[in-house]
Amino acid sequence: MASITVQRELGGFTDHLRSYKVVLDGEVVGRLLAGEYCAFEVAPGSHELFLKIDWGRSEKVIVSLAADQTAQFRCAPRGNVLTGLYWATLGSSRSIELTEVAGS
Repeated sequence: MASITVQRELGGFTDHLRSYKVVLDGEVVGRLLAGEYCAFEVAPGSHELFLKIDWGRSEKVIVSLAADQTAQFRCAPRGNVLTGLYWATLGSSRSIELTEVAGS
């Protein structure tokens, strides 16, 4: 088996009290509140990962894993008090930042 981990950063006011749905290979496999962490065992191979909340989401990431390999990601909202309207409308397909952690 292989694994994928996602850590949601703590801080800021945007989406702070709401959870992000973790979507792996087209299925919601978990939810993350600010400061939370989740891990999923997956079969070796390619997997599609993204996060979503209402109409907002992260960009989709394709993760290719070998047996016993782990891919680690962090996520955070992109918006703040000044840019929230943009991320809630025109930027909604990228309103959540999803980044692979270096060295994973």
